[in-house]
Amino acid sequence: MKSHRAGSLIDRRRTRLAASLALVLAGAGCEREFRVPVDGWWVSSAGGHWRYNYMHLTQVGDKIWGKLFTISSGHVVTRDVPVGGSYPSVWFTTKSSLHTPKSCCASASYVGEVNGDKQFIDGRYEYSDGTRSEPFFFTRTPEPEELKGEFPSGG
Repeated sequence: MKSHRAGSLIDRRRTRLAASLALVLAGAGCEREFRVPVDGWWVSSAGGHWRYNYMHLTQVGDKIWGKLFTISSGHVVTRDVPVGGSYPSVWFTTKSSLHTPKSCCASASYVGEVNGDKQFIDGRYEYSDGTRSEPFFFTRTPEPEELKGEFPSGG
């Protein structure tokens, strides 16, 4: 005959095991979603085939930081614009529009999010004078020739 005490001990152990397993599985799901890597180079076209914006990003934990560069007709025209973020968000502010020469706007801000396994950063570009808000996205890219050597790790 089984004692009441032995039965309740087994029930408590099963409950603890089930709770521990649920926590591990829930944590594993969050960890997998969080680990979309953002380290490296990202590019967005601005103004057709002759003007591109590049971000070089680094991520440690949920913190993201980096630099933004604009290349127009093969020349670096904007460099070292600070980029910040907290995974999955990325943001920066420029002194002028990324789409047109520096005469356009006083400043513009970008806020985007890393879009999971699709490997792009999707966001909006907002002009400081309130005249425009437009979609703007970045995709992964190799290190651009014009920026070789900007980062000691090589990209």
